This record gives sequence, structure tokens and C-alpha cells, in this order.
Amino acid sequence: MPTNISSAPVTKRRDIQIIRALAVLSVIFFHLNENYLPFGYVGVDIFFVISGYVITRGILIRQSGGVIFSGTSFLERRINRLFPPLLFMLFLTTAAGILIYPPSELKALAYSAIYALSGVSNIYFFTQTNYFSAPLDTLPLLHTWSLSVEEQFYLLFASIASLLIFFQKRLSTTFFTTWCIIFFASIWVHLQGSTYLSETSWAKSLALDDIRESLNFFLLSSRAYQLSLGILGAYAIWLTGPLALKPKARTIISCALFSIICLLIALGSSLPQWTEPSIFVICAATLVFLITGESKYPTYSHGFFVPLTFIGDRSYSLYLMHWPVIVYLGFYQFKTPTLASAAIALALTFSLAEISYRLFENQKTHAQQRISSIFVYASLLFFSLLSAIAHSNGIPGRIEANKNPPFFTYKENIKNIENKYNIKIENPWATLKTMAPRTVAPQKKVLVLGDSHASHLSSMGKYYVSKYHVEWTTYTFTGCPPIFGHYKIYNIERLNDPPKQIACREQIKTWESFINKHSGEFDYVILSSRWNWMFNHENFNGTTLRKNLLVSNKNPLPLNTDTSKENFVNGLQYTTKIITKNGMTPIIFGQPPLSSKPLKGCDEVPRYIFDNDSIQRRCNIDPYSEIIARGAFVDSTLRNAAAHGIKNTLTVVSIDLFCDHKLRSCNKFAYDTRLFDDTNHLNKFGSLWVAKEWEKFPDFPFSQNTSTPTSEAQLSATQEKRTN
Repeated sequence: MPTNISSAPVTKRRDIQIIRALAVLSVIFFHLNENYLPFGYVGVDIFFVISGYVITRGILIRQSGGVIFSGTSFLERRINRLFPPLLFMLFLTTAAGILIYPPSELKALAYSAIYALSGVSNIYFFTQTNYFSAPLDTLPLLHTWSLSVEEQFYLLFASIASLLIFFQKRLSTTFFTTWCIIFFASIWVHLQGSTYLSETSWAKSLALDDIRESLNFFLLSSRAYQLSLGILGAYAIWLTGPLALKPKARTIISCALFSIICLLIALGSSLPQWTEPSIFVICAATLVFLITGESKYPTYSHGFFVPLTFIGDRSYSLYLMHWPVIVYLGFYQFKTPTLASAAIALALTFSLAEISYRLFENQKTHAQQRISSIFVYASLLFFSLLSAIAHSNGIPGRIEANKNPPFFTYKENIKNIENKYNIKIENPWATLKTMAPRTVAPQKKVLVLGDSHASHLSSMGKYYVSKYHVEWTTYTFTGCPPIFGHYKIYNIERLNDPPKQIACREQIKTWESFINKHSGEFDYVILSSRWNWMFNHENFNGTTLRKNLLVSNKNPLPLNTDTSKENFVNGLQYTTKIITKNGMTPIIFGQPPLSSKPLKGCDEVPRYIFDNDSIQRRCNIDPYSEIIARGAFVDSTLRNAAAHGIKNTLTVVSIDLFCDHKLRSCNKFAYDTRLFDDTNHLNKFGSLWVAKEWEKFPDFPFSQNTSTPTSEAQLSATQEKRTN
């Protein structure tokens, strides 16, 4: 076997620390604000390549020096390296959560910490959320998914290497062949296999918006190719020896590769169709950079690289600390990040990372062993603390409980009717429920169609069933607008139709068939959806939404915002025409005002940190102009429905219930009670509040003194009276 690099001690290479610095800084700036570096998340992919390369290089150098690989010793070194800083971060994160988090979020934090400590948080988060649409203010341990991927990889690596050592006494070409197979298998899973997995009943039962994206992002099966790439590169350079390059040529090539990686990270998001190829190129360039730097001569001694090597030395602690700092600072401030808040986050991150580095990473061997033995006992105690927090439902006694004011109380009188219409629901995104008065026959029947904005009217339905004796049937599909003859594209930048988009298209046809089949059976059909997702793509108070569009079944092209708006109006014309033709009155609900941050927990905070004024500021953070602009097209269409050809239809412009247009302000509270749980959905109090506000309208349809409008003249008269 070659000995070109075997005589080199297993120490930190300066070039590796530089590329680590680039990786961690990319991730940090992406997390500070996606607009700073939209493609920065690829820093994790770089880390995976480095990890595979470094551990393989170290093992092969030891083998050349006569040291036989031991899986137990390998895993022990990994534990000594990774777990003490991880435990320190988990302890600080949990302590901060106890101070400021609401009970539900603290309970979720405790569970995620348990999974992180167990090395399976990637699987936990995969089943809970999509990384790019997660509620970030309440997931301070989301970044531990990548550590779990590495830990699972270390177990796989140790198992394969130990098995080969048992039979062959050393790592030979069989080792290389095995990882070649794993590399190509993982590439196939990443490109094709995840699509097949996303079609399984198990995957569909998770009801995630984009299951294929989550499979590729979180799981080792789709990430193993990056780690394998590093392994194969390290083994190849061990077989052949370092590249025959002079130090100056080596430095020039390495700097060129480093520049290419930086350029791709900076520009990768500007060409969405090249995202996957860019990631592959970055991983390959990282490997070549590592191979090029394989030399007994030190490089990168120029002063420019000193700060990068400093950051690279602390990259692990920086990665651990940065995300909890950003999340907690965002939760405390509860507003769109600014340059000032980013500077504070960076200062806190580097300070905590330095403490972690000096305590756990910059220690001599005997100190690390002493810390390792303490870590075992500390882990057991901490695990017990996390379990206690989880089982106590987040220590609810820390937070003053919200009291339900009399406004939100009424005598409930409902019964649930199971599967009244004998429809088998075959996908996890759809629901069909019916509520009716428990003691009397229903006076009127209401059908509610739509996405989660139809589901969040459930408390409204309970109230109307109890008070006005209506029968309330909700037939929903999350993320699917009830516009017949059309369908929504889930992100126009995707090359393939995700399963949910295909199912939504079929669901819209099912809704139309349901209306035709039950002609005259319902008095009213309510259409409710988050309409603006189909044509508002611009930033909303610093946040970016997915680029969805509404397209026609007959003519899907062109794909642009103006056509999507035209399809919205034409689609409502067609949908309301189908409903009225079947003897029912359509009612269109506009969406409530949006928030740039989820509101759940904005008021469930300790009073020793937040006073009433600061809570009000936290929960009403968005400027009036931004809120009105976001819903302007939908609200204008509904206010002038008849002029847009949407006839014989009642409309409720929900935003008018929350916003005082004279004072130019919108409020998400009523009777000191929060009405929203996230950025756009009403909670049970909000749904009930809207119900009680709506019943004040002169054209409110469910009152026993109100007859069903039968003509456009009646509808126009009542709408005009309500507006005045």
C-alpha cells in the first residue's frame, strides 16, 4: 500500500478548516435571513462530504501505521468529539425554553431534544414538518437533523468496516467497492427512489405537503452519496498518493475551486431548475478541493485565511449554537429579522460557540476522557429532565392560563353524524364531517367546501348548529381551492407534479360531482380558501411564499400571475353557476388578514419577561398597508362580485371584520383573546368571533327570520345595505 500520506499525523488541515468555515457561514447566513443567502443551506452538503473524507483519511493513516481498525474505538472517538458540545447546547436550549416558551412548545422542544440525544432527530422532524416551510420560531433543535444523519452514518461505517476487518484484517478494495455501491444506490434514491417511496401508504399517511422533498432532505438514504463521496475520495488518494503539484499550483487550483464553490452558493438559487445539478457540482468541487490540499507542505498561510481557519476550528460549535440563538431571538422579538437583530444573533452565536469550543473541543486527550465519563451521567440526568418536561405537558404552571371571556361561551347543542354520504376518503388530506342539532330537526343545510380555511370555520359551524339549528357539512382538502374546472399548481418551479397536487386536481372534480349528485339537498354552499396563494408571490413583510398558480383544466398555459388572476374570476363564475344551477346559494368567504409570523404562543409567555403592551406589539406586528396589499385582489373581487360576473352569490370580506380602515389598523385580538394560531388560520375563538360578527350582517342567511335570497336584486340590495 502507498505510504505517501501515512506518515502525516492525523491533525487538522488548514484547508479543511477553511472549507468548513465556508460551510458553516453559508448555513448561518441562510438561517439569519433566507434573503441574505438563499442557497446557503447547501453548506450542510459540504459538511457531509468533508465528514466522509476526514474520518476515512484518519482511519487509513492509522492502518498504514499498523493500527487495526476497531469499530468500538471509532464510535467512542466520535462520541467524545460530538456529544459533549451537543449536550451543552441541548442544556442551554432547554433552559431558555423553560424561561420563555409556552407549554405546548416546551413539550415539543423536550421531545425533539430526546430524539436529538438519541441520534434520530432527522427521522422525528421528517415525520413532523417540511424543512423549508417549518414554523421556525418554535423549532430550536431543527438543525440537529444533520447531526443525526452523521451519527447514523457512523454506525453504518463502523459496521461495514468492522465486518471487512473481521474477514480481511484490513480495509482493502472491498471497502472501496462497498461504498461505490452505497454511493450509486443513494444517488438512485435521491433522484428516483424517493418518488416511489412518496407513493407508499406509509408516506401518504404523514400528510406532508411535499413528501419527496422531505425524504431527500432528512434521511440518510438520500444523503449517503455525499458522505460516500468523501469516503471514496479519501480512499482513492490513499491508493494513488497526493497529486504531483507544486505548492504554488496547488494553491492556485484550490483557490479556484474555493471560488467556484462560493460562486455557486451565491448564485445557485437564481436558477431553480439547476438546484440539484448545482448541489452535485458543489459536492464534487469540495472533494477535489480536499484532494488537492493533500500535501505534507502547509498551504493557506496568507493572512486572509487566518479568520477562516479560526472559524473552521469552531465550525461544529458554531453550527450547534447558531440556530437556537436565531430561533429564540426571533421568538423574543417576534418580528421580521433586521440587520440589527442579525448582528445580535451573530455576536451571541460566536460568544456561545467560543465557550463551547474552549470547554469541549480544545481539550487534551485526558481532559476529553474525563469529560466523556461525566457526559454519560449528565446525559442520563438530562434525559430524565426532558422526559419529565414532556410528561408534564411543558410545565404549564409557568404561564398564566388564558381565561375564556363570556363572549366566547354558549350552550352547545350538536351531534356528529358519521359518514352520512357514504363517501370513502382515500387520501390523508381530505375530510368529510357533518354536524346537526342534537334535539331538533335542522332548519337549513350548509355545505362548506375548501382547504384548511374551510376547516377553521368548524367552531363557527358548532355555534350556528347550536343557535340556528342548521346542519353543517364540511368537505375539505388541505391546500386545495374549491374552484371547479381549475386546479392549483403547487410551486411552478417544480419539475414534477407532487402527489398532493395530483390528488387536489381529482378532489376538485369530486366536489363538482358531489354538488351535482346532491342537487337541491343543501340550502347554502360556502367556499373558503387561502385564495391569495395562487397569485401573490412578492415578499410579505420580509417573508417569501411558494409560487403557486391557478390554471384551467382546458388551457393550463400560460403560467403567470395575470392568467392565474383571470382563472380565479372565471373559476368562481363557473363554480357559483354550478351551485346555483343545483338550487343552492353560494357564499364566498374571503381570507382573514395574514401575519408574517405564526401567532400561536405570542401571548402565552411569562409575564416576568413580557408585559401587556409588549404582548400586544408581539401579536400585531404587521403594517396595515402590507396586510391590505396581500389580500387586495381577492377582497376587491368579492366586494364587486356581481360586476365580475359572479352572480347570485353572497360574499363575506373577512378582512373587514379585523381591520379598521379609517384608523388603518388590524387587530388579531378580541376581548383580550388571541384569534389566530398561525400566520393565517383562525383558532376556535377566532372562528367563533367571526361567526358572531357575521350574524350582525343584514344579509346573514341562517337566521330564522331571514329567507334564502332568490334573485340577484335581493343579493345586491342586502350587500349594499351591509356596506353602508
